[in-house]
Amino acid sequence: MLTNWRTLDPLGMVTDQRYWERDLGLLLLSLEPDEQLAIFKMDLDNFRNVNNTLGHSAGDDAIRLYCRIVNDVLGSAGEVYRRGGDEIVVLAPRLDTEDATRLGEALRSEVESQFRAWAKPRGLDESPTASIGLVFSKGRVTINEVIARMDAAQHEAKRQGKNRVFIG
Repeated sequence: MLTNWRTLDPLGMVTDQRYWERDLGLLLLSLEPDEQLAIFKMDLDNFRNVNNTLGHSAGDDAIRLYCRIVNDVLGSAGEVYRRGGDEIVVLAPRLDTEDATRLGEALRSEVESQFRAWAKPRGLDESPTASIGLVFSKGRVTINEVIARMDAAQHEAKRQGKNRVFIG
């Protein structure tokens, strides 16, 4: 799709943050009136605890695991970008609402499960989970509108208690 010639993030796992906004704009412009774009914005809950307790090298390991989980669960359904830190954005053109919701929940569940197993031998009391905002765009909307909606959806997932998918 869009990223086959792109630079990966510094950890070499997903597309670098320099591309996601431009790609979002291109996808929004290319949507047919009946096509939908699903946008996931997610980050790790309790990630600060990883860095504070285990150090930044373990934090990098956690980000690698997180990106691997996102890539494995989403497969070819969308393009995965690291927005910075532990924030991930996924742009999934033509993914219907039902499939996007199912993938969001599968992603949340897999992050919870794999990080529980990852955290236990490292002595972490609270393992990372994922707060995921999921929004859909149809037709012509601005990048700023989509970014505001995806940020709000992801913040609402956190506000409602973390470790959840919130559809905005």
